[in-house]
Amino acid sequence: MRTDTIEQDAESVEELRTRLDLFQSWHDDDRRRIELLEQHLGSVLEIAGTWQPDYATAMDRKTIQLARECLGQPTRELVYAPGEWCHIPTTDELERFYLSRLLAIREAAETHGYAIGVHGSLRRDMDLIAAPWREGAADAETLAHAIAQAACGIDRAGTYDWEQKPAGRVATSIPICWPAWHGQTGAGHIDLSVMPAAVVAAPKVAAPNPSLSPSASLKWDHDGQGGYYVEMRVNGIRSEDHAHAAMAYMERLFCGAEMQPN
Repeated sequence: MRTDTIEQDAESVEELRTRLDLFQSWHDDDRRRIELLEQHLGSVLEIAGTWQPDYATAMDRKTIQLARECLGQPTRELVYAPGEWCHIPTTDELERFYLSRLLAIREAAETHGYAIGVHGSLRRDMDLIAAPWREGAADAETLAHAIAQAACGIDRAGTYDWEQKPAGRVATSIPICWPAWHGQTGAGHIDLSVMPAAVVAAPKVAAPNPSLSPSASLKWDHDGQGGYYVEMRVNGIRSEDHAHAAMAYMERLFCGAEMQPN
């Protein structure tokens, strides 16, 4: 009886050991799969970080950010020194760089009499609209140099190349950083459009027209049958409905009730 019990215990231990080995093999397989998935995800993120089209949605970018967090890839802190090219490895960091320079750009533009508006996705270039905001605003060339200095501290020695655009605006391109994928047209540049100062004529004030000024004249007389009548002539009424309303008001005023006109 004692021998049987020992044999049963040995079989139980062997069965438990077999199950543990199986569980361990499953765990090892899962670990290898996770590592492969992490490598694949890292490769996808590397591609996605250096090429994200302008039509990438906020949800797309949020998904990529969550994937980075799952891989333990924190958001890299931007290192920027005025007067030195800021090297940008991903489109996410390019957008962050643009937004980080926007306040300085607006302050520089304001000192030259301009307000700055932003349009576009900020995923490739930085599209800015400069509108004159006060009398005596600087010319477009002066504004462009001020914006370049505020954005990166690097400015060209000569004049910028300007292109005439619709509605009287002029546009130029200003490089402000150095993206890793610099072969893409416009990446790392400010696309600056400057609106012209509008000349607004003072509104014309029409001279008074006596014929349009309301006036009234009264005439009392006998009606030839022992009664009296009143004739009232009003000028300056501008519509038929206005005339009917005026007539009804006068009938109530003089007769106490409306009457049908003869």
